[in-house]
Amino acid sequence: MESHSLLMRATRNGRLSKTWSQRLHNNGKPAMVGLGSYPIVTLAEARAKCVENRRAVEQGRGLRSPTMPTVAEALEKAIETREQHWRNPRTAKAWRSSVHNHAAAIIDRRVDQVSTADVLAVLNPVWTTKPELGRKLRRRLSMAFKWAVAANHITTNPAGEALAGLLPRHAGNGGHFDSLPASEVPAALGVIDASAAFWSTKAAIRMLALTATRSSEVRGMRWDEIDGDVWTIPADRTKTAKPQRVPLSSAALAVLGQARSLSDGRGYVFPNRHGRQTTVEALSKLCRSAEGW
Repeated sequence: MESHSLLMRATRNGRLSKTWSQRLHNNGKPAMVGLGSYPIVTLAEARAKCVENRRAVEQGRGLRSPTMPTVAEALEKAIETREQHWRNPRTAKAWRSSVHNHAAAIIDRRVDQVSTADVLAVLNPVWTTKPELGRKLRRRLSMAFKWAVAANHITTNPAGEALAGLLPRHAGNGGHFDSLPASEVPAALGVIDASAAFWSTKAAIRMLALTATRSSEVRGMRWDEIDGDVWTIPADRTKTAKPQRVPLSSAALAVLGQARSLSDGRGYVFPNRHGRQTTVEALSKLCRSAEGW
């Protein structure tokens, strides 16, 4: 059944955009055709365009197909639909960075030219070596292709369920994370301290154990968040989206003392070798290397 409607969505500034859209069959396939933005295009004008489009289809002239987007363009559309719900303003940058860096082989292709095999080739290099990155990369690509499906550019998602039987299962998928008895934590931290990992990676893991906070909160810790023996985590890094005050024990303060002696005392408390935020992959890799201590 053919129809027209007024589509509304929230924009980045919190307002609503209103666009006329017509649903019809073009060349035997269902399609959504844009009719223009309200109130620039009035209801009467939108109806007139609907009649014109139906007449074109019935006369066999068809409609001009919209430009087929690239994966990069589909990713931007997916980000646009989601970023209003993200608390951390750096999330959009992380999406772009991971896809552009690790999916370079397909990023500039049209979405209708990317197959499941192409996505698999992109994921294979990181899926088992960097499982967290692999999962994020697949999820972000999938969201880009889901947008393309919803926009009637393609009919199936090459990063969707078709990949389920092709990618190896990650250890621990579907269950709880392993944990150590409290009595074994000091020995495990000793093994980590004795490793050849970069000092900030080892110190960040110790701080995680001492504060029972989240990885992203510790990795993003900055010196200006520390006031005496209290660490205040900003709202944009907490799960509740509210600032969180964390009392620091003498052991935690000792870790900070070590970090201050090894860094410039500015920016991140646990920076990587380049002064940037330590990655979750670095912490995960160190923990995996210490398994079976």
